[in-house]
Amino acid sequence: MVNISARIEEKLFLSLIFYLLSSIFLLANSEVRLMGLILDEQQKELENVTIRYYYPGLNLASEVKSGKGGSWQIPLPRIGPWYLEFKKSGFETKKVFVLVSRELDPELIPKVMLHRIKGLIETADFQNRLAKADGLLEKGLWTEALISYQKLLSDYPEAFGLIYLLGLGYWKSGEYEAALDYFSQTLEKMPDFIPAILACGDAYLKLGKVDLAKYQYSQIDLNRVNDPVLCYEVGLRYLNMAYGDFSLKCLQRALQLQPNFVDAYYYLGLLYLSRGDFKSAVRILQQYLFFDCQSDRAVQVNQLIALVRIRM
Repeated sequence: MVNISARIEEKLFLSLIFYLLSSIFLLANSEVRLMGLILDEQQKELENVTIRYYYPGLNLASEVKSGKGGSWQIPLPRIGPWYLEFKKSGFETKKVFVLVSRELDPELIPKVMLHRIKGLIETADFQNRLAKADGLLEKGLWTEALISYQKLLSDYPEAFGLIYLLGLGYWKSGEYEAALDYFSQTLEKMPDFIPAILACGDAYLKLGKVDLAKYQYSQIDLNRVNDPVLCYEVGLRYLNMAYGDFSLKCLQRALQLQPNFVDAYYYLGLLYLSRGDFKSAVRILQQYLFFDCQSDRAVQVNQLIALVRIRM
């Protein structure tokens, strides 16, 4: 005789499993809209800013432009860690990390401030020509971009900010010696200009001069930096060069500035593991899971914690 009650319970159980799996799938793949404003140092709204957004480790990337009043809105196709990159001609590029969830506060990133590159001219002629040169660089037309920057610098010799942009042009074209020369000239004019300090260090790395790269990165005073992504990226540079103490300070500073920066937790945990400090590694990786327990990396982190505890 068929046990009808047992069959009903089995169907209910399978329905519940299907519902839970479906909920998890929808949660990981549902769209969330992120929005905010872009301003300059004078609190002026910036229109036509390119905002590139990407999900690390996956082939998920796109871009939008800021609209009237500096407003922007991004449709993110899934929850998890996202990076936003804000670019506009004449301004320093700004990167932002955001951990997206279904309960995302629309005011999470209410304002993003872009800083003008010092040593550029505000006239319409200069700005129009600069935008064209920057556009050539973005399209990968290195030679044309470099010629445009050089001509602009010839016409406006007081615009020393162009020296940095020339360095970027040579960097992107793979001419690292020339790029290093221009970045070094930039630092003679602007010793505290962090993008040039980083670029100098990166050029030294490309040229195999690790000690000089380390020296350049060390010129950044972390206590005066309020950009968590910048601290994180410098920390990864040190980590790749096997300078653990310096990497540790950078990653800790990134987390001090942005406590939900899960990528910083991840690499800090790996750094502790490489040092054999299993207790600290588990503590940091557990903090990772406090903020992210649903991504593919969260599964990896759980497995890593389990393995480390066997060793403890």
